[in-house]
Amino acid sequence: MSEDKLLGISVLQVSAYFPRHGGGIEVVAGEIAKRCGRVIENFAWIAGGCEDEIPDVDAFTGVRLVPVRSIGIFERLLRLPVPIWGVRGVLTLWAEVKRADVVHVHDFLYLPSLLSIFFARILHKPVLLTQHIGDIPYNSRVSRFCIWLLNRLLGRLVMQSVSQVSFISAHVRELFSGFVKFDNPPALITNGVDHRVYRPGPQTNVDGFCKILFVGRFVEKKGVELLRNSLSLPGTKWRFVGHGPLSPVFWPECEGKDVEVFDNVRGKDVVDFYHWADLLVLPSVGEGFPLVVQEALACGVPVLVSRDVYDTFPEVDIRCVFSVNISASGKTDTLRERILSLIELNKLRVTASRGAVALSQRWSWDNSARSYIECYRKLVDI
Repeated sequence: MSEDKLLGISVLQVSAYFPRHGGGIEVVAGEIAKRCGRVIENFAWIAGGCEDEIPDVDAFTGVRLVPVRSIGIFERLLRLPVPIWGVRGVLTLWAEVKRADVVHVHDFLYLPSLLSIFFARILHKPVLLTQHIGDIPYNSRVSRFCIWLLNRLLGRLVMQSVSQVSFISAHVRELFSGFVKFDNPPALITNGVDHRVYRPGPQTNVDGFCKILFVGRFVEKKGVELLRNSLSLPGTKWRFVGHGPLSPVFWPECEGKDVEVFDNVRGKDVVDFYHWADLLVLPSVGEGFPLVVQEALACGVPVLVSRDVYDTFPEVDIRCVFSVNISASGKTDTLRERILSLIELNKLRVTASRGAVALSQRWSWDNSARSYIECYRKLVDI
């Protein structure tokens, strides 16, 4: 991606965490920063987290990283990403918003995001809000209602107050368009894939087993616990890559099964796991368009996703993208039967690989970055 420097434009990107914290939103922010930092004269990225989560400066040429210490006690207690910044962090955020021409915020439902939007409004700075997720059908009725209400009250208020809103999937855009009156038509900017990193590897299935992979945080939204009853499926090997309070490490169902859990895998290291797998299973709900699905397909791995995720695909190839309805009762048994039906397909990965790679070629981080840069340009002209 090569463009002339946009002299005189200062962009501040705000996310709850940096990518090493382990979340898809933060990975998206990182990929945008890498590309925008090359072509925008002053591109800053402020995010919270622990000291060991601060990215390497060399990986973000042209980006001024602004790390802020955040308190993680609520994340541990509530099992939800709830970053709390101290007074020094809030003052730093104010100073960064003040010096920026455009503020780019990722997802409204974080305290740093809300503060950024509030500060920008006081200082009359244009804001681009990228919304990644919508309603989340938690098992708890109270939790479901809370996120539903927050989206329709706070979400509507925030989206009607910013200069521009973009969504990573049409599914999430349609949800918010039902009750938000946008100042400008909402943009659709899909996430990309780094095809230099995520590409097919050698076929490793030489032992006759179906190797099944889960990648993501071990939390309710990702549906990881729905897989507990599937671990006993004959002829399967399982690997879980992620971290969180619902880790399979604590499952009694893993005893005596071919199950491995990896909780300290960072960034590009996950590629080896994609190359190992015959099938990625992600029964998550309430997401936009999960990055791990795009990455797996780029590596030639077919995916099994919830109907909720399936509906976010801009387009699908039925040879490599499979879905399962987990919205009704008996969801764990339904998921088990769906996995079993795919295991019984002869040479699943061999037949799906070509279609998976072809489908993934439609996604490019360079194209995504160009779309965001165009948004910045328009907002500066306002």
